[in-house]
Amino acid sequence: MRPRFLIYTLLFVSAIFAVIVWLRPVRQTAAQTPATPEPIQSTSDASVTPNNANRNALSQPPSVSALLVNPKTETEEEKTERLVREANAPYETPIEFFGRVIDQDSNFLPSVKISASVYYEHLFAPTTADTYSTTNNLTHIQAQSDLDGRFEISGDKGRNLTIESVSREGYEVEPDYCPHTFGASSGTFDNPVIFKMWSTNIHEQLITGEEKFQIMPDGKPYFVNILKGEISQIEGGDLKIWVRRPEPITNRQYDWSCEMDVLGGGLEPSDSYSMFFAPAEGYAQTTFQFEQKVGSGWGDSTGTKQFYIKFHEGHIYGKIAIEILAYYNNNIPSLIRFSYTINPSGSHILR
Repeated sequence: MRPRFLIYTLLFVSAIFAVIVWLRPVRQTAAQTPATPEPIQSTSDASVTPNNANRNALSQPPSVSALLVNPKTETEEEKTERLVREANAPYETPIEFFGRVIDQDSNFLPSVKISASVYYEHLFAPTTADTYSTTNNLTHIQAQSDLDGRFEISGDKGRNLTIESVSREGYEVEPDYCPHTFGASSGTFDNPVIFKMWSTNIHEQLITGEEKFQIMPDGKPYFVNILKGEISQIEGGDLKIWVRRPEPITNRQYDWSCEMDVLGGGLEPSDSYSMFFAPAEGYAQTTFQFEQKVGSGWGDSTGTKQFYIKFHEGHIYGKIAIEILAYYNNNIPSLIRFSYTINPSGSHILR
């Protein structure tokens, strides 16, 4: 029995070994076999749904090369041409100016002569020497107002237009208007630029003058009588003014304040140079106050302030330009200086 058992055992082991040897190359071959490619879509299928490919393409993120857009670099020649073009552009603006002349009573003034000028400049590209050249000229223009006081200046090109003079015999133009430079396109037919002229036959009996008054900066009020050109600490007059600051001054910068009150009247601020005619309305402001703190654009003076003034209970009109100084010098503690033009007749005319 034992020899037969051994024979069977050997045969079984040999069979298993043979199976292992037979299977080994098959596994290696399977591992080396490439994956079966996916079936390619037929042409006929693609033609049925042509937008599928586009949708797939759009759904994919763009490549890095598509995101790196290289803008066109401006060459030196192109840059020069652009700079020259930008420099010349303002001078290529057509001039269109509409004006109208009136008298002191707002009546239209015909036959008024207007002298104007237009400045034109042109820049040329640099030569081989890398230098720019320019040409310029000043065009002088004459115009005249029609029966409605209107005039128009057009037909030239330039950056702006300057009204040099406005003249007519027996009249003078308010000094705010001439000479005056305007933009290339100024005024319209319906809304022209207004020029006011005054008849030289108007002779008002005006009171004018300039005054300087020293005061103490202790906050106590001083009273000014404009018509008499006097100042006093006795209550009365037309203006009440005080200044308050430290005394003595130990530091060149200090806090200070001042105030001017109109007694029996009011003020109307103005930034005009002419101020030939006091307005009938306004004057709601009766007090001018000023306060200066260290570190806030500090200074010793209010600067010159201009006002139309109405006083004597509204029966007298005038104009004043006043400056209040908290410190003048070692001999003058504080100073008030002002100029004035008053029409005692009650008229609004101040020339």
